[in-house]
Amino acid sequence: MDTGGPERVDEPGGVGRIELCTAERASAKEFHGSVPSRETRDVPMGEGLVHSIPCPAGGAGRTVRGGIRQPGQEHRDAGSAPERHPYVEVEHCDAALARAAEAGAAVIIPAVDAPGVGRIARVPDPFGTPCAVVAGGTA
Repeated sequence: MDTGGPERVDEPGGVGRIELCTAERASAKEFHGSVPSRETRDVPMGEGLVHSIPCPAGGAGRTVRGGIRQPGQEHRDAGSAPERHPYVEVEHCDAALARAAEAGAAVIIPAVDAPGVGRIARVPDPFGTPCAVVAGGTA
């Protein structure tokens, strides 16, 4: 079966982005900013949360392929470990979330509009690993 690959980025069924969720957001941001030809930009996400987005330096081709965010205080208090979340590109976030819920998936984060990213939701994959869907995964 031919499943495509990196060339399917931003197409339904392809991985649109990968997000790092860590309590050490500042250190991760510093590391990604040290990579030649890269910089990070911060996007406020509400409730005091900031999403740092690694992107090409200078603003050319500012397509988003990932992000760095700090988990909410309740997750940090519970000892949340750093993890990466793949975002699968879909045509319609709400419809994909509804299909996942009908198939028995627990909704971790309901569909929300993420500024500069698109509409996102998070569900676990069949093995329990956090996975997300995104519609409109470019900034």
